[in-house]
Amino acid sequence: MSTFGERLEAALKHKKISQRELARRIGTSPQNINYLIREGQGTSKTNQIASICGVNPKWLETGIGEMLHESVHDPLQASIMRILRSTQTAIDDSGYDLSKEQVMRLYKEAINFAAEPGFSDELVRKYIEEMIKKSM
Repeated sequence: MSTFGERLEAALKHKKISQRELARRIGTSPQNINYLIREGQGTSKTNQIASICGVNPKWLETGIGEMLHESVHDPLQASIMRILRSTQTAIDDSGYDLSKEQVMRLYKEAINFAAEPGFSDELVRKYIEEMIKKSM
């Protein structure tokens, strides 16, 4: 796919959303989306579009790389994997020899914590560090 428009159409098909729905989600008109498909060279909202469609933003913008890569196949799955990595980092950095049950409890705590609005990987890691200290 050589043009931005062709890649954008493929991204919409991948996500199974219409031009109208994409326009609504990024705060523009369906006509602007249609223009991007016909004539566009990209937009300041390319990263947002890629996120909504679940595609690689570099691919959408330039055509370089794969349309999908591991971290964007499923945004929820990607978030969970980041939470688990942050949790594992906190566990590893703690220096404690935790049982499998303790580790599983920490993972569950991290997922529950991250369900709250405004979480970040760093906040999850700090929260888990505090949980480790409390359990020791």
